[in-house]
Amino acid sequence: MASRIAVIDLDGCIIDDINPKFEEKFPMHKGILNSAIREFIFGRSHFVPLRKDFFSKLLEDGKIDEHVINAMRAMQEKGIELHVVTKHKGLEKEWLVDELGKHGVKIRSEDIHIVNGNKASTINGLGAEIVIEDQFDSIFKLREGARIILLERSYNRISLGILKLLRRNIEVIKPEEIEKALQ
Repeated sequence: MASRIAVIDLDGCIIDDINPKFEEKFPMHKGILNSAIREFIFGRSHFVPLRKDFFSKLLEDGKIDEHVINAMRAMQEKGIELHVVTKHKGLEKEWLVDELGKHGVKIRSEDIHIVNGNKASTINGLGAEIVIEDQFDSIFKLREGARIILLERSYNRISLGILKLLRRNIEVIKPEEIEKALQ
């Protein structure tokens, strides 16, 4: 039997990277306009190259999402091979290997892929059966048959709702539901 492969995004999935300053300047209110503005601004912030010290600070502040980490450990226990695919060029792979190891997730540096542009070609090349993301931009070109799980965060609710209408094979779930969804 061929091994199963899961691909997980780093920021917004493994790391809940909502910066407190972002929340302070653009607090969450009810209403579609507020959500749309937050989503637009947060989406643009992803074009800023982030480095190890940024991620180190997030982990130091306890921003790692334990629900996702628990799901990653459970997948590994089932024999699913994990890969991290991210766009953040400043990320040091060995550092991430060490950080995930501290949380019981064993991953090799060659299983961390830093890509330019759309992540779909890398994800498809790996033959991923499960894809866990928080942003919609990488999933349009994913191969049919891959299970796509999009984590709902405070900055992506509108786009995920629209996306779910456009593409039927997408599961939109809250991070605290991921473990149950992967059982």
